[in-house]
Order: sequence, then C-alpha cells, then structure tokens
Amino acid sequence: MNPEVVSNYFQDLHNIISKNELHAHPERIWNCDETGFNFEHSPVIVVAEKGERCVLSRTSSKSSKVTVMACANAVGKAMPPMVITKGKTTRSLQGYNVREAPPNCFWSFQKNGWIDDEIGEKWFDEVFVKNCGPERPQLLILDGHGSHETLGIIERAIAENIVMISLPPHCTHALQPLDRTVFGPLKSVYNGECSDFLVDHPLHVINKWTFPMLFRKSWEKAFLVENITSGFCACGIYPFNADAVPQSAYGPSKTTDVPLLQKTVAESGDAMLATIPVTTDTPLNVAATPVTAKAPLHATPVTADASLNAAPVTADAPVARHACDRRCLVERHACDRRACV
Repeated sequence: MNPEVVSNYFQDLHNIISKNELHAHPERIWNCDETGFNFEHSPVIVVAEKGERCVLSRTSSKSSKVTVMACANAVGKAMPPMVITKGKTTRSLQGYNVREAPPNCFWSFQKNGWIDDEIGEKWFDEVFVKNCGPERPQLLILDGHGSHETLGIIERAIAENIVMISLPPHCTHALQPLDRTVFGPLKSVYNGECSDFLVDHPLHVINKWTFPMLFRKSWEKAFLVENITSGFCACGIYPFNADAVPQSAYGPSKTTDVPLLQKTVAESGDAMLATIPVTTDTPLNVAATPVTAKAPLHATPVTADASLNAAPVTADAPVARHACDRRCLVERHACDRRACV
C-alpha cells in the first residue's frame, strides 16, 4: 500500500461524506464484497489424545465452488446475500434446498460460479436498490472489480442518487470492512459447522441439499452487529478516521514503493534521458555556441540542373563522428555540439 494513495482515498471519502451530509446517517453508508465457499471445507482443530501425530477428519469427497455477494452498512445491518452457483442454465439451481438458506436470499448461476458484469448489474438492481431504503443519497463503498463498475450500474446509481467510491487497488485487506472483521469469522464458523455436521451425520456429505442450511447457520453467527460495525470503525469509515490504518501496514510495500511524483526514466538508443526537476533557484548552466552572420556553414546550394553526384563512402575513407554519433562534414552539427571526435 502506498501512503499517498491511501491518503488521497481518505480525502475523497471525507469530501463525499461531508458533501452529502452522511456524518449523521451511518445507515446510508454501505460496503459490498464477495467471497467463496467450497463443499470440501477445511477441517477445524479437534481434541485428540496426547502424543497423537496424525488425527483424521472427514470432509466431503466432491468439491464445488459457490460465490456469495454480501453487503452491510455502518450501523450493522446486512442485506440478504446473493448466492452464485456453477452452471449454465436454471437447472443448475435444482437440488439446492433454498428454503434452508438465509431469508430472502437471491440465487443466480454462472458457468464458473463467479460474479460477472451481468450478475453484478442484477445484484445492484434486485438486491441493493431494493434493500438500501428510500432515503437519498446513499453511499456504496466497493472494490475495483470489473463487475462492480459496469456502465449499467453507474447509470442506475446516478438515476437513484447513489454515490459510489472505489477502494484503491491492493488495499482491500486494510480498507474493506467486510474483509477486516466479517468474512474471517464467517469462514471459521462455516468450517466448524461442516465438521460438526459430518460428525453428527456420518452417512451424509456436504452437497447442494445440505449447503444452504450450513451457510445460513454460519451467516447468522458471523454477520453480527458488533462484527460489522467494528469493521467500519477499523477501516476509518465510520466514525471517520483518516489515521485508522497503522504505519506498520505499509511496511511490506516499502521495498517496492515508488513515489507518485517521481518522473519516469526513458531510454533513447544508447543514451539514458533522465528528467531533472528545474526550479527558479537552479541556474541553467547550458553551454551554447552562438551563431553569427559571419560564420558560414559551407553549404553548397543545389539547383534543379545540378546532378547529385554523391561520392560513396568506403571503409578506407575516414568519416568525422561527433559525440551524438551523427555523421557530418561541416563545422556545425545538427545537435549543436562544438566538439568533434
């Protein structure tokens, strides 16, 4: 993370909150993000006999990826989730026990089980706009994923008076509330629920039928008011705090950090052209050769009747070369240098 980039983000966020008078309306400040679930969960830590080196645990034999789109506001209210399954037609939704999913859960499908532009627009229309409330304006904080910033979403947001701000790249682990304090507990609770389920029901597996029930239990235990509000506080969104990100968070990126105001260095042939900042206090010590009317350039005029009988240059004929590597047979060079090698 770059400190200047994060500082600019907080400045933009402060301007948006102040302009739209959202300091007194945290219920209108939202954050959305997606996360993935797998039927083949990660087993949790179990109790075993002392000295036991290998403890076996049971998981589902079939792995299937499911994406969940979540959204919550600064007062701890969560919208119904959107679950995206892997498939090409509505038949891919058959087999899911949707009645055991969280209330008002929205289901969709995609060939890879991911969120794309079409599903992103569907989520914005069917989930966010219908659940954010009638008050305007609303603020939606999201990451820079392409499915979150389509033209359709932007046009609908302008029409609905919904302000959107995108988080800086590679900073969501520190600036996104759901990533900070919600998705971690959600995954831990899900893994624990799956492990307990397989222990209590040894003849069952995690599949389309059992996943909605396990996901609902995990959702209800992780999307708590205290978890959500602590994420907004830790990210400096509400209450607003531009210094919420500790300096230690910038440590891993310092070795490759490039200041925003540093000029780039370009290569031109064999010469390196570095941009040097010029200030009013810096004298321009550039040596230049004055050109007067008395200095002839020894140029031979060429007319229409004159034939161009140029003498070929051979290896035995020495050619004058300059520091700029240009050939010249006159006293002045095209590069305006005086010395001739």
